[in-house]
This record gives sequence, C-alpha cells and structure tokens, in this order.
Amino acid sequence: METSIRKIKVRFGIRNEKDKLKQESNELKKFLIDPNASIFDKSLVSRSKTIEDAVPTNKGQDPDVLVIANAGLDLTKYIYDGKLKVNNGKSINGVFGNVGDSDNDYAQFAYMINHLIHSHKKIPFLVFFTYDSPVDTINIIKRKDKFLEEYKKSGRLIDEKGLVIAYEKENVIVEPIILLYNKQENKFYEYDERTGEKSHISELKKISTANNHIKDEFVDGLLKAETMNEMLTLDLAAQEEIMSVGCCDSRTHNYGGIGFAARRLGTLFTRDEIKKILRTRSGAVVQEVHTTCGYLTSAVMMYRLLKELSKTNEQIRTAVMENIQNAYHSNGKLHLDISYLNTAIERKLLHEEDRNLFQSMFVSPTNDYQNILMHMIDLGVIKIMNSDNRINMPPYEVVTNILKERNEYIDFKVLVYLVTEEIARNQAQIVREEFDRLIAKGGHSEITEWYIVMHSLVDQTRYRIPETLSLSMEKYTRTNEFGETKEIRDIV
Repeated sequence: METSIRKIKVRFGIRNEKDKLKQESNELKKFLIDPNASIFDKSLVSRSKTIEDAVPTNKGQDPDVLVIANAGLDLTKYIYDGKLKVNNGKSINGVFGNVGDSDNDYAQFAYMINHLIHSHKKIPFLVFFTYDSPVDTINIIKRKDKFLEEYKKSGRLIDEKGLVIAYEKENVIVEPIILLYNKQENKFYEYDERTGEKSHISELKKISTANNHIKDEFVDGLLKAETMNEMLTLDLAAQEEIMSVGCCDSRTHNYGGIGFAARRLGTLFTRDEIKKILRTRSGAVVQEVHTTCGYLTSAVMMYRLLKELSKTNEQIRTAVMENIQNAYHSNGKLHLDISYLNTAIERKLLHEEDRNLFQSMFVSPTNDYQNILMHMIDLGVIKIMNSDNRINMPPYEVVTNILKERNEYIDFKVLVYLVTEEIARNQAQIVREEFDRLIAKGGHSEITEWYIVMHSLVDQTRYRIPETLSLSMEKYTRTNEFGETKEIRDIV
C-alpha cells in the first residue's frame, strides 16, 4: 500500500518508557516499549527485567564462530539469547559477522580474524548461513565463492580442498560450511556442495576441527534453537515490521526483543544500501550503534596515523595519498617504506606504539587492513578529498576542532563516543537525503520512521544521540530509554 507520508521521521533515540501516551507509532511501541505485545512470544521477559541481569561487555570480545548470514537469521539471538560468557568485561563466546545482503563480506572477516590471531583463539568454522531452499542455497554458494575470491586476493591461503588457512604461522585450517535453516521443520542442516546433499547439524559432532570444544558448543546451541519453534516463527514475522540493525558484534543484542534483521560493521550502511532499504522495506528501522566499537575505534586510530604521517613532509604526504588512491581506485596494494614511520617518530608526530598499526597497514603480507580501510572509505567514515589530495575524517575533525578551540582534553574513549555520535548524525542525513530524492523522482517508501540509537556495552541500555553536536559540560551526559541520565565516561 502506498504511503502518503512525504517526510520521513529520523530520530536519534527512543521514547522514554514513562511517556507511552506520546507514542506516535503503535507498531514501533510494540517493539521498543511493550515486549508483551502479541508480536512477541509470550514467554519473553521484558527488556527492563532482562537488562537487570546484564553484565558489562565493554572490555572486548573473542567470538567462537565467524558467520555470514542471510537477512533475519541472527544466530546470536537463537544460540545465546543474550547469555554470553563474560570474563572481566570481555565476551569470550558468541558469533561475529554480517547478517543480510552485503557487497563486502571480507572486511568483517579481515577485521575479526586479525583480532583472534592476536588473542591466540582458534575457531572451528566460517559459516555461510541461509534458508533451506534451492534459490537461497544457490545464492549463499555464490556469496561464499565471492568471499573466497577476496580471501585469495588478500594474500591469504586456501589449500587444495578449498579450505581456508586462517592462521598461517600455525597452519590452522578453518573450514567454510554452508548452514541451512528449514523454517517448516525448524531444523538446521549442513549442505555439502560437492554431493548436493544435506545432513542434520548433529552430524557435525563427528568431524574434527581446529577447536572441537567450540564446535560442539556451537552445535548444541543450534540443537537448543530447534526447540524454540514458536519464538523463531514470531521473531521472523516481527522483522517484517521492524528492521532492527546491529553491529557484527554479538555483544549487541536485543535483551528480550527481536533478533537483528541485519548486522554490519559499525552498524553502518552505504548510501546504496540505504536507497535499497527505503525502496524495499516497510515500517520502522532501528539502527543501534554501540559504545567502544572496535571498528570505529580502529577508524579513528587509522585516520590519526595517516593524518600525522602526511604532516611529516610533502614527499611523504604525496606518497601516502598516492598509495591510498591507487589501492582504492586500482585495487593496488598498500605499501609504504618503514622509513616514513621512523621519520614521523623522529619529528615527534607519531609515537613508537604506532609502529604495529603502521606495519599492519603498510608492511603486512596480507591486504587485510587495506580492505578494512577501503571499507571505511566506501562507508564515507573516512574520505579521500580529491580536490586537495588529502584524506579526511569529518566527524573526527568536527569534534576535535571544537575541543581545540576550547583547549580541552577528554579521555580517548569519550572522544570515540562523540565521534561515533557524529557518524550517526551523518548517517541520518544520508537517510533524509535519499528519502527526499526518492520522493522528488515520484517514488515512495513504506519506511515511516528511522531511529538511530547508542547501545552502551556497560549497562546494555540504549541512549539518545543529540541531534546536533554540543560539547558544553552538561552535554557530557546522555539519557537512556528508561529516562536515566549518566555521564558518558560511565557508559563507555
């Protein structure tokens, strides 16, 4: 049905639970405020009660399995249901990966596999997950093949059987598997591409992997999910009305709400992805960025490195920009001589601790960090300024320029929080622009509301994002969905 709405409502927070009478959207109210509505399984507890039992996960993550999944199939919800193992604020299980269509599955793998190698954690599977139908199976195979092509281009290895060698120094093989979910049977199957046959997920217990303990726990989680038929059915139906979007990170989940219909690095969409959502989805979109996001923190660190390198001298600035331009436009390889870093360190523009990041970006045998940087450029988080041949990160510059004017220093985590908010505001502006363009061309969108909120990994509640950047002292506080106001430093 064509909507008569001509202006999309883009908001930066969700309404206070105490203010239900002012809800403008009953459907959105069902999701954000009233978890006992008929759209949900009646056995689900309310968000507020579930959050009471939540623990901080702001110290990092070591997921068990990397997953690339079809839309709506959020394994975090079905296997873990918000009950992650946490050790001193660090999540030590869960899954990580894209959910929903994506043009770049390799970037999220490159980001996390390097983290896992650093943590010395071996994983059993690289899972490609979709529905059990001929069309969906063909599409996930194509997605897997495209991923493996990017994997080879990165400089990583694949053995003669097509298995991924993810830990080169230790020669640990991670097997890509195709996982199917049959909605009618509420069963999970592994699909064998060579034979065209599928076997129940319990058969995976019989195979040996790089980490059999994690493999068995993963399979047990899927077997448990098979007993949750009613919840899975209602969850998938709810996602037709509300597109909830989270990071690839399992630490973000809805605590009694529906599973995420999509997951992306940084919870961010490209402009083309936003256009597609406006044309093909209906109802509400809830985009949930989160505090201390490793991907966005890396973006700040990589940008600062590139910026300070470019200040060294004109020769190095030119070399840096030519290198990035070539990598982005011609798919060339990032490579800079280590002497450039040494010169910047000698001039006190960079510190010795920047050496590891420089080597990962410019001296690595793989293209992993290059792929991550190109992903950031595609999203518009970092921009190549062709007019003056410079690289820029506008959200970072906006925040730091105000701090410089005030001669004020803030903690790095608070800085990343403020930069993340500015990135979210930029994302909202793209939504408005593309909605207006669609309407101006005579089109229409069934999307009526688009919310962007901040999920704190400390108290696991959602916080409002100010509509404009303000750094007055009273603005170093934020208010969450339950009307509680806290200082930013206490929620990061």
